[in-house]
Amino acid sequence: MRKSDHLVKYLLMKHPAARLHDAYLVYYYLRHLGHEPERMSAAELLSMWRHEEILSLETLVRCRRRVQAKHPELRCSTTKSRSDTHHSEATLWP
Repeated sequence: MRKSDHLVKYLLMKHPAARLHDAYLVYYYLRHLGHEPERMSAAELLSMWRHEEILSLETLVRCRRRVQAKHPELRCSTTKSRSDTHHSEATLWP
């Protein structure tokens, strides 16, 4: 398993909201690295990606898919409809 996969697995285990939407995964990834995403500008985020200071969104999503394929228990619950999930997401932001 790749180092980035281990990190994503840890984030999915520690923060179940990261299983619901990739935005949560990115949020908790940045928090894990010591950043405050709620205070970052889009320009700062893009600059960090460009200079490879952080993983790209595509890489995080690929890692999540690999981890969830190997560990189905880390997948989002499939019992909820997408509209139910969307309405409940607003309460999950820290």
